[in-house]
Amino acid sequence: MLIVAELAVGTKPLGQHFPQRNRIISGLSLGTLVVEASLKSGSLITATQALDQNREVFAVPGFPMDPRSHGTNKLIKDGAILVESIDDIVDNLPAQGELKTIAPELNDLNNDFKHLGSSYLQQINNTMRKNVIECLSVTLNNIDDLITSTELPLPIIHTIILEFELAGRIMRHPGNISLRFQVIFCFKHR
Repeated sequence: MLIVAELAVGTKPLGQHFPQRNRIISGLSLGTLVVEASLKSGSLITATQALDQNREVFAVPGFPMDPRSHGTNKLIKDGAILVESIDDIVDNLPAQGELKTIAPELNDLNNDFKHLGSSYLQQINNTMRKNVIECLSVTLNNIDDLITSTELPLPIIHTIILEFELAGRIMRHPGNISLRFQVIFCFKHR
């Protein structure tokens, strides 16, 4: 798991933050695909950022009379790769082997992150899970509150939350808010 942000944890998602966020996303990606965009669309901002970062820009053409297609059609006129099928994307991205020769140091970094991730997973124990469950209630809980209450690192909390979500014990809501919606009772037979 990786969290990359320029804004503080707990910052509300506001429209003015999207270009900042999308710049990070386009920088981490090999290319950006724009499916639909008007001429004043945030998608065009992201496409411009991708170009500035030397990433491929792909666009799906649209009906010329539809204002929601004016941005994508303009991207194609300006040199974006026209996309009619997945092959148009795959054929225009560097092959995996090319990526390894372009930046071999990225492979070493990737191995470091894999090691970091597995060490966090090995640290998680039932006591940590119990601490997180005890902090949850039937009301909405913010992830920042869980960090403060449990004093656990964010990657561990996210992993535990994901475990509970996959097990059907909690439901995640937008804005890093979780809701505990199922209580499991254990009865001991005598």
